[in-house]
Amino acid sequence: MKKLVEKDYEIMIECAFMHYEKGMDQTTVAEKLSISQSQVSKLLRKAREEGIVQVTIRRPHFKELERKLQECFGLRYVRIIQSQENESRESESSLKQSLGIETARYFEKVVSDRKKIGIAGGQTMYEFVNALTLPSLRLKLYPLVAREAHDLQIKNIHASSLVSLWWCKYTDTEAYRLELPPVKDRSNVNRAINRLLEEILGVDFIFASVGQVNDGLSFRSLMEGLGFKYDDLLNKGVIGDFVGHPITKDGKQVVKEETKYSRYVLPMPLAEIARMAESLERFVVLAAGGQKKLDAIAAVLHGRLCNILITDNKSAESLLKLREEGHF
Repeated sequence: MKKLVEKDYEIMIECAFMHYEKGMDQTTVAEKLSISQSQVSKLLRKAREEGIVQVTIRRPHFKELERKLQECFGLRYVRIIQSQENESRESESSLKQSLGIETARYFEKVVSDRKKIGIAGGQTMYEFVNALTLPSLRLKLYPLVAREAHDLQIKNIHASSLVSLWWCKYTDTEAYRLELPPVKDRSNVNRAINRLLEEILGVDFIFASVGQVNDGLSFRSLMEGLGFKYDDLLNKGVIGDFVGHPITKDGKQVVKEETKYSRYVLPMPLAEIARMAESLERFVVLAAGGQKKLDAIAAVLHGRLCNILITDNKSAESLLKLREEGHF
């Protein structure tokens, strides 16, 4: 960023005050100051670089809990945040925001230039993208759930929407949308889309949360949007989803990899995600917490579908207890 003039300096101070002192997210700050969200992100980064904002994180001492979780489930890295006081909707939303922020801080420490990023949908992933304050990096960004562009009603926070949000913040990112034609025209999908589907298989990072059957209408609408019959999934023992794949408690999926769903395509097969999680050079980051999500988190760990876990302390303790009791 160029040297700031006095007016810009004052805007930077106000921007930092609203974000760090008032607790406003970057979108709200942008609206209040009548500037773009990308400008807010750059001003916050400049404020930290110049020492105007000095961030001191006083985290509870969860190091031992993180170590136990890492060893117990063979994870490369674990980060634990403070749990919310209760399971109210407001606390659940606050937890997702905290998980998203912690995921952003982790990513900013490990990412380097020219990496390929795959992202799933959901509120936690929205909070992750919203909290990013990256330097200028030449990244490639892809949605991990592709949808058919015919349903006009918004029912979920889709991966493609988050890719667009990321690009709006960092227009030097090379971002791709993946919206497929209707099924009857699927045979005419052009070579560019096929090449993109192949390129997604080579991402360096996957960022995802989990869906859980007791999420209610959100989970049901996603699964039915994928072309599944909700009751059939329950009868087959599905407890949630990971990157759009319905999974059972042992982290297994209930459909064949080659299945092409009626209205969605999942370009990253679950088997490939598992292989990616085994790599020392690739990152599969699961950011999820709260007792409602516990079974789905346990399923992902049981299936060894991630190598990085960001969760809360109550969920971490419950996961260790389930393991000690032999549930998985």
